[in-house]
Amino acid sequence: MIDRRSLIKRSGAAIAALGSGMTVSSLRAFAATATLPFENGERPLVKYPQKRPMIGLTSRPPQLETPFSVFNANVITPNDAFFVRYHLADIPLNIDPDTFSVEIKGKVDKPMKLSLADIKKMPAIEVVAVNQCSGNSRGFSNPRVAGGQSGNGAMGNARWKGVPLKAILDKATMIIPWPGLDGAIQRLPPVVAKAAPYPARFTFNILSASGTSALFATICAALVLQVSFRQFVTCVGRTARDLSFSILTIASVLALAYVMNYSGATASLGLALAATGALFPFFGALLGWLGVFLTGSDTSANALFGNLQVVTANNLGLDPALMAAGNSSGGVMGKMISLQSISVAAAATGMPASDESRLFGFTLKHSVFLACIIGLVVSAYAYA
Repeated sequence: MIDRRSLIKRSGAAIAALGSGMTVSSLRAFAATATLPFENGERPLVKYPQKRPMIGLTSRPPQLETPFSVFNANVITPNDAFFVRYHLADIPLNIDPDTFSVEIKGKVDKPMKLSLADIKKMPAIEVVAVNQCSGNSRGFSNPRVAGGQSGNGAMGNARWKGVPLKAILDKATMIIPWPGLDGAIQRLPPVVAKAAPYPARFTFNILSASGTSALFATICAALVLQVSFRQFVTCVGRTARDLSFSILTIASVLALAYVMNYSGATASLGLALAATGALFPFFGALLGWLGVFLTGSDTSANALFGNLQVVTANNLGLDPALMAAGNSSGGVMGKMISLQSISVAAAATGMPASDESRLFGFTLKHSVFLACIIGLVVSAYAYA
């Protein structure tokens, strides 16, 4: 004879089994439990398709944590043990590669829709990096924050390979040839490998520009912190006022750099230093230092003088890789006197305008000294 308590238990078990069969029975099978190192840390080990038994935090949405023993087995976290964070109720079981696409539209020059096959044709990069959940619903937090209450397994180290999002967004970039200047000037050896027109094009990459990401981050932070629209506009206005002279300085330095580049002044300075012969390893580092001072960017300095360094090194019988490295290393020492860097630092710290020249004078002697040290190191390697 079945009493009322047994009937309720069996009925509940049957309903639960039926419910799980209709929803996620094919996804979940409790095999054992794991205890995370905090209060109320017992969690079930669950099995999902293409996954080994994982620590189950929540089922709707699915949140799976990697058992800590996996990290002791290998530096790279296996795909079937990688943690899962999903924000919808149910996790997709399959993706049709023939229908998958990425659409770029809105305020772009060339709206487009790329299929997975189109994306695979683009150059891919590979990088080994740790991916960690940034949520704050941690079991170690006190007081606790609502959520999955993850432990130490909400992370994984993987070899990632694919097409950078920036490269996809750049396909919709607007490139504007500058009237009267684009291709009107010829660059000649040894500044470049072979004679070619000097392009003058403005790249309007609003989607992939770092400033766009900063803008979105600012808006998201205002929403999360529940900043009112009036407060947000006031804060942005005050920041723009504080940075106004810095923005003007950066624009002026960039304008000067463009004028020096297209007038040949920068190339002439580079050729003068390249004509120093046996002393070129020393002055080559100063060439990179000068490039960063003028452009504010080590990357731009390498693009500006990198080929000149290589051509001159080959003519003098020096190691081209060493001279290119010296150009980049010397450029790093010019970063501290870059007017862009100084103006932003002064504005961010609220430094009076009268003190900016003092800051430049203070850093100048350090910058020159360190650039000379780099030059001596490059010279020692060149003639060792």
